[in-house]
Amino acid sequence: MSKIKYINCFGTSFTAGGGFEFDGHKNPRNNLYEGLENPLTQFNFSYPGQLKKILNKDIKVINYAKNGYGNDRTFRQIYQIVNTPDFNKDEHIFIIEYAGLGRTEYWFNPIQDYIVLNYWFDWNTGKLKDEVNLANSYGYETFEVENNLKNYKSMFLEFFQHTLDLQKEHKLLFQNIEFFSSYLKLHQLNYFYVSDVFEGNIGKNFIFGDGDYFKKSNDFNQFSAYNNLSIKCETDGIDGDLHNGYISNKIVAMSIYNTLIDLGLINLEKIDINWKELKDFKLKTKII
Repeated sequence: MSKIKYINCFGTSFTAGGGFEFDGHKNPRNNLYEGLENPLTQFNFSYPGQLKKILNKDIKVINYAKNGYGNDRTFRQIYQIVNTPDFNKDEHIFIIEYAGLGRTEYWFNPIQDYIVLNYWFDWNTGKLKDEVNLANSYGYETFEVENNLKNYKSMFLEFFQHTLDLQKEHKLLFQNIEFFSSYLKLHQLNYFYVSDVFEGNIGKNFIFGDGDYFKKSNDFNQFSAYNNLSIKCETDGIDGDLHNGYISNKIVAMSIYNTLIDLGLINLEKIDINWKELKDFKLKTKII
């Protein structure tokens, strides 16, 4: 009998539910999606939120992803969970989206919390672009914290200009993923990927799409792109956000759910996915 009590999800804004910051502190989203979920929250529109909606209430779905953050946060959060005194690996599933370059996390004494620094390279020249963003919580930042962090932008930019190199950062990215993969194996965790990471193991990625109505992919972001399922596409360009849309997140959640049942990790009834209905989905668009 399945012992799973927690499904833990990690990643970037694509896992967090980026583009659906209805409950954010500023820049509230339009009401194109009003009536689809109640309440209108980022979590409810994320794939973890959709997964929670179809799961047994005895299994908790926790979304650790946060806008702008990346692998540093994922490594830190999973390590903390595994090292809690009462941790039981048979009660947990870990679903991971690995991030690319440009996301570094630091503990920040002025606010006694973690912040993320986002930076960009020019891929043609290999040089660091003259820009860095600091945030504690994109979309949910208080004005006080936002204004505080602005005072440190020039300091961090100068630091990065003296310390970052594109090729070195690229190698470090894959080095850290490989090391963390070894950590997951060492502790024999129930872990899976929603991003396309070659590990040499079969069965660590889900398959999204049916191959008929939707092109298949083992990467949820590629799946969304292949099938024009971004928020921008879903709203016919009214909302220009390029994060994965509502239907994309629903499909990802249902695919994960059915796969976990097939693997015997959860004891519930599979969902009969109506791919045609999902393909035909249209928003009743209304602009405020």
